[in-house]
Amino acid sequence: MATRILTLDTLAERPVVCIDKTDYTLKTAEDFGLADLARIQRMQTDLDGMMDRDDLTDAEIDRLAGVLDDLTAMVLPEMPVEVRDRLRDGQKLAIIRAFRDAAEPMRSATTLPPPLSPPIGAP
Repeated sequence: MATRILTLDTLAERPVVCIDKTDYTLKTAEDFGLADLARIQRMQTDLDGMMDRDDLTDAEIDRLAGVLDDLTAMVLPEMPVEVRDRLRDGQKLAIIRAFRDAAEPMRSATTLPPPLSPPIGAP
C-alpha cells in the first residue's frame, strides 16, 4: 500500500458571509498569493497583539480599526465600501474569525516527512 504524503481538499462550495440579507463570497487563504498571505499574517498578528492589550492609545485604536477595515476588505472584496462602512468593529472581527475558520482545513493538510532510511550497516 502506498504511503500518503500529502492530502489536499478543494472547496466545491465557496464560504459565504450574509450581510443585510445579501451574500458575499468569503475568500479563503488558498485564494491569495504569497505576498498577500504575508500581509494578512502581519495584519492578523497586529490585530492579535492589540486585542490583548487594555492600555491602547487613541492612535492605536485608530490603527486597530484600520487593520480590521483592511482585512475585511481583503477577505470580502465583493462587499461594497458603503456596506463595509456600516459594519461595527465587532462585526468586522467576526468576519475575520470566519476567514480564519475557513483557513483551518488548509492548515490541517497533512504532510508527512519522507521515511528515514536506516543507517548504513543497520540490521
